[in-house]
Amino acid sequence: ERAGMEYACFTTKHIDGFCLWDSKTTEFDVTASPFKNDVVRLFVDACRKYEIKPCFYYCLWGGKDWNPVVWNPTIKAELEGKNLKEIILAQLAELADN
Repeated sequence: ERAGMEYACFTTKHIDGFCLWDSKTTEFDVTASPFKNDVVRLFVDACRKYEIKPCFYYCLWGGKDWNPVVWNPTIKAELEGKNLKEIILAQLAELADN
């Protein structure tokens, strides 16, 4: 507030697919980690406390180099054979609705 910030941007999911909220679309999220807290919710709550607009960055998958099924063994079995576009849309809906 004193710094004059009007908004803050937070990376909710990067290319590896790890979600920083409790996603219903994957077990590869923060609540399955030792931390167990919805970090996106903590960020939004802190922004609201200081009247800062929260903004989200969400990294899309696409192509061979951007598809974690190809190179991320942690999430490969979970995503294999699934429609990544449907998962992306469901995750974006979760972020928008929650």
